[in-house]
Amino acid sequence: MFTFRNKFSLFLPTYLTVVGILIEVPVMLMLVEFCKRTAAWFTREPEKATLQDPRCFGVSK
Repeated sequence: MFTFRNKFSLFLPTYLTVVGILIEVPVMLMLVEFCKRTAAWFTREPEKATLQDPRCFGVSK
């Protein structure tokens, strides 16, 4: 026996999964673009970095 509540409970997880991805991906891409555009605002200290940044190769200590 399917009631409205049972049908909705079957539909809701699929709906939330699709909507979540459609919102999450553009927001994440906007955040990456924002970080790339504002990277010059912050000083770079290559000696403290755990990974080498290609923008810091020419920096002398």
